[in-house]
Amino acid sequence: MKYQIQKDKKRRTNFVKCNLKHYLLKSLLLETMKKKKSLVCNFLFFKHFIIMQKLQNLKLYSYIVKIQNRCIFTGHPRSISRYYRMSRIVLRDFASRGKILGLSKSSW
Repeated sequence: MKYQIQKDKKRRTNFVKCNLKHYLLKSLLLETMKKKKSLVCNFLFFKHFIIMQKLQNLKLYSYIVKIQNRCIFTGHPRSISRYYRMSRIVLRDFASRGKILGLSKSSW
């Protein structure tokens, strides 16, 4: 499980590093697609081609869809609380011990 946690951290850091670059290239790509003038058509096509190559050369793990929410303690991939980034099992255990402030077992 430690390998999965390290892999998740690596994907998240790659996403943070490449996120701005990805959005800039996407906006440039949309900008070149909007401009369709006959005089500069060849130049825009060349520019469009270069931007597409740069987007394809970005790391595969730099996309947000590749990030999977995992428990930060156990690495469990399912039933994760987004706010705490813990699985339901660990969250229940911490809450019953009183380790998380403001969270307690409900009783009525």
